[in-house]
Amino acid sequence: MNRIKEYMLFSLVAAMVGCSPKVTSEMQMWDFEPQPTNKVMIFGANDDVPAEAKAIGRVFVDGKGASVRKQYGKMLNLAVKETARKGGNVLVIDTVDVKNNCVKSTVAYVDGMLADSLTLSDRRVRQLLKMKTIRRKPSVQQMNAAQQQAIISGQEEQRQQEMEMLAQASINQDNYVEDDSWESETSKAVIKDKSKEEYTLKVAVGPMWTISKMCFPDGSDRYGLRGYGMSLSYAMIKGQNWGFGFDAQYYRKNVTTPDNMLTLYKNWDYSVSYAGPCVVARTSISDSFRFFASLGVGLSYYRDIEGTELGYAFRESFGLEYTASKHVDVGVDLVFLESRYQAAGMTELPNGDKIGINNLGLMATLRYNL
Repeated sequence: MNRIKEYMLFSLVAAMVGCSPKVTSEMQMWDFEPQPTNKVMIFGANDDVPAEAKAIGRVFVDGKGASVRKQYGKMLNLAVKETARKGGNVLVIDTVDVKNNCVKSTVAYVDGMLADSLTLSDRRVRQLLKMKTIRRKPSVQQMNAAQQQAIISGQEEQRQQEMEMLAQASINQDNYVEDDSWESETSKAVIKDKSKEEYTLKVAVGPMWTISKMCFPDGSDRYGLRGYGMSLSYAMIKGQNWGFGFDAQYYRKNVTTPDNMLTLYKNWDYSVSYAGPCVVARTSISDSFRFFASLGVGLSYYRDIEGTELGYAFRESFGLEYTASKHVDVGVDLVFLESRYQAAGMTELPNGDKIGINNLGLMATLRYNL
């Protein structure tokens, strides 16, 4: 029995290893310093590769019979690690062979600033999945010997400077001072990646209803009045799932008094404005859809023909968004705003009513990822 268990366990492990993607590389240039993986930029079939990027090798990832679509992120991760290990900081996806379950790529190197939006992330994987499977744009030119030697010399000089800084820090270790000037660019990049923040700006517009009872100056009580609303939201997403932001919202409704009512007010309007901070949360439902939710509290300002009121309000929103492009998401939001205002000194409200307005809106949204 024990032998059977051992055989089954061995077969299971062998099957798992056999099905794992395998990465291989072929280099035309050598002697480059290894790079941190969070400094590798990924360019897909639809992307324009900077002219400064020069090819130094090739990377091939074999999916081992498993579908590329189901393990594309894992295969890209292997290609990025191999690119960084060989000293490259640019990975150009040339071919995604769905039939043979493999990915063929070019390893390149470029001097310059890192494009954070092009490094490996869940969002970047989804963008690459939507691109063509074969790159039709001009291939990356190969690096020549002079360019290679210049890069190697620059890396060697940088390494010497880091060693001198480390040596100096060791000499002064008895006089400890909080100074991170000796830290390498690699360690700084890793720290930056862990605390990466994403900034977004969202515009929403759509119908909005007043779902609380409204006691109007014309003497009527009404429910469910539909007007229009718009909002502007700014959010800072920390890590992957949550963050903080600020919401500004405006609602306006035109009111017409029936002809059979004796009143000076025939055609007029009222509006509710809101502004305040919020907490934001999000989660991915699939490769293309994400769910957003926010909760905030802030100031509410009411205006009609008889005057204005300033109070406070709670705002909740729940939205579903579709990733349309690298920077743009579109979707729909369900928004609820509960406003409360200070009642006059001798005011008595029947049936436990409160001085306030509740609004419910269904809005189309457009989010821009900065």
